[in-house]
Amino acid sequence: MDDLFLFNATILKNRFDLLQTNIHIKNGIIHSVDFDNIDVINTQNTQIVDCEGKTLLTGFADAHLHLFSYSSSLNQLDVSYPKVKNINQLLNVISNSIENSPEGTWILCDGFDEMDLDNQLSLDILDKISINNPIKINQRSGHACFMNSLAMKKLSISTSSEDYQRGLIDRDDNGNLTGWFFDMNEQISFLLREKNQEKRTEINISNTLEQLIHMGIFYIHDASINNDLEKWNICLEHSSSLQFSPSITLLPGIDHLDEFINRGLYFGYKDKDMMLGHTKIIVSSISGSIYPNLNQLSNQISKSHKHGFPVAIHAVTQDEINITLDALEIVYSKNNHPFRDRIEHFTEATPEIITKAKKLGVNLVVNPSFIYQNGFRYSQRIPKMLQPYTFNYRTLLDSGFNLAIGSDAPYGNLDPLINIQSMVNRKDQLGNIYNGNQAISITESMWLITKGVNNVSTEEIIFDKPSVGDKANIVILNQNLQNIDHTNVHKLAIDVVIKDGFRILS
Repeated sequence: MDDLFLFNATILKNRFDLLQTNIHIKNGIIHSVDFDNIDVINTQNTQIVDCEGKTLLTGFADAHLHLFSYSSSLNQLDVSYPKVKNINQLLNVISNSIENSPEGTWILCDGFDEMDLDNQLSLDILDKISINNPIKINQRSGHACFMNSLAMKKLSISTSSEDYQRGLIDRDDNGNLTGWFFDMNEQISFLLREKNQEKRTEINISNTLEQLIHMGIFYIHDASINNDLEKWNICLEHSSSLQFSPSITLLPGIDHLDEFINRGLYFGYKDKDMMLGHTKIIVSSISGSIYPNLNQLSNQISKSHKHGFPVAIHAVTQDEINITLDALEIVYSKNNHPFRDRIEHFTEATPEIITKAKKLGVNLVVNPSFIYQNGFRYSQRIPKMLQPYTFNYRTLLDSGFNLAIGSDAPYGNLDPLINIQSMVNRKDQLGNIYNGNQAISITESMWLITKGVNNVSTEEIIFDKPSVGDKANIVILNQNLQNIDHTNVHKLAIDVVIKDGFRILS
């Protein structure tokens, strides 16, 4: 552990301005801030670092990711664009994996887009390349997957299987399985574990937590709908076993809320680096109809509020957002609501929706990296009349919303710098600009991906600047943010990561 004197650094004063500062770190603790008398520093025991005006942060925050799914995806075949651009490339990737895998091994793939494949994926095609290996392919959104016949047989899924409560087993006109499953990842993951095909202990949570620290991400919200008490305990075990771990706020899934309540856990409950957050609810129309319906959703929100938990509701499309706002309005009309409810994604935000949401006072968690990953898709697939109202961060900020940034990893890009880049230059991975007039400044972007999490958390977890007496958790960028705009934001990088006073990356 080095004693450090960081001088000539800049920090964010607010959404728009930077402030020069010096920070003295002693025994891993912030010893002084804005102290400028270098002469009294013991240079024998302290390393003097001239930051040359580079911007210093107290760490990035990711307000919406899926820790278990991301960790699991690292052990799966990446079949996302541009690695896989057509059906032949997908089949080649799977065939190569089968050739190098023992018979009976599950072939797990992640990230494909059926429209990139011209909707050519079918049960016949997948069954032809393997009769001895079960195959499961996750769609890039995380809300659908495709399996071959052997995989369905291994999981005891047949034509007589019932749909999951919020999901759909796709069938053709004759009632035969097509291989498609919508919003059933939780159920299928349970079946995989039950059949001993996917062990949670094999999901490398610890490596993921270490990766987050190396990226300067010190605070995360796990926003998975299947977060239960077992996942809480697994996260607690892994984070406690590491020397360095991000602080984890786990959002309990609505179907598992009773598990936490019966154990005596409550909103804001803390145990070491773990905290219990909002109740996660998903409103989805991917199966063709919206689930839950208005009455069901209102009841779910009311139940959560009754037990002191605000809600975090997944809503992407206009229809999903509207029913979410209608349900919140119903609940709010019946009771006082001292809750910091939040809506996740909030993608199709028309003027009418913005007015309605602003009136209700909801907070928002948005996912900018989707612009980078999928901007070229949105330009082709989202109706032209609707595109100006998608990922419209400039409008949302100017309307006075509290925003926080979530990667939605593994479905979005975990890298905070990609999320920042997407907000500032609005470019997709092909270099096309999507909805460019909705760009925001570099300081606004950095503020949202750090301080923004405070608006959607149980308490303030990232302060304006390091405070005397706190552990030294610091990220130093490679440049002064005053020198960054939409033309060079892609050059932004991390120079130094300091966690609990230790240099993790330098």
